[in-house]
Amino acid sequence: MSESFQPDDPNRYRPRSGAGVVRGWTWSRSDRRPGLPWIGLVLVLFGGLLLLGELLPGFHVAGPALGVAVGLAFLIAWVTNRGRWGLYPGIFVLAISGPGFLIDLGVLRDAPGWTVLFLGLGLLLVAIARWAGHGGVGWQALLGGLLALSGGADIASALVPGAPGLDVVVFPLLLLSLGLLILVRSVRPR
Repeated sequence: MSESFQPDDPNRYRPRSGAGVVRGWTWSRSDRRPGLPWIGLVLVLFGGLLLLGELLPGFHVAGPALGVAVGLAFLIAWVTNRGRWGLYPGIFVLAISGPGFLIDLGVLRDAPGWTVLFLGLGLLLVAIARWAGHGGVGWQALLGGLLALSGGADIASALVPGAPGLDVVVFPLLLLSLGLLILVRSVRPR
């Protein structure tokens, strides 16, 4: 609970010169702590994944599933608390553990590039959220686009026979991206 003094409080701290504000933080058993209890959230997510491991044969719980549980916990905490600190760890942990988790479930075929693609898509989602909130397009858009392009090209060359490599499509995609950026900037209100 945040405590601040009131001007009419006779026991308040009075600075010697100029105006000042004194704040203190105290916790008592009757006060409710803000935010989600992290350990409870991770336990619920990991318990659900353990149950999924029992129901689906061949599903590996220890590695990727725990990472997905922790990544989702970071993102849920970010959504509920609206602090920036949970967003990037959640994206990075999900990008690292998400592909292995989806490969174990049989949703994705094993190929190099999934982690890079997931990381790029996560950063692109951050860039879209920044743009929608009138925060502008930051470094997340550029890095996310490059990572998504690189990961997608690696996946396509591994899974699709005869797919063009990254070196063949970079220049046309660069022109396409530059054109889209110019169009989006011209449509936005100034």
